[in-house]
Amino acid sequence: MVSEMVEEFFTDRAPDDVLLLHFSCHGVKDDNGELYFATPTTKLNRLGRPRSRPSSSAAG
Repeated sequence: MVSEMVEEFFTDRAPDDVLLLHFSCHGVKDDNGELYFATPTTKLNRLGRPRSRPSSSAAG
């Protein structure tokens, strides 16, 4: 859901638009020590599955 909201924020913008996205959240680690972004609706038993995103994926 978060990635969909971010995508929607950047959709249909003009090249000269100035956008600022401030993203703040908590993180949780899976059993392998991989860090994931967490929201109030994060399901810990689903970490590492295709829809979850490691925090390292935000680094561009």
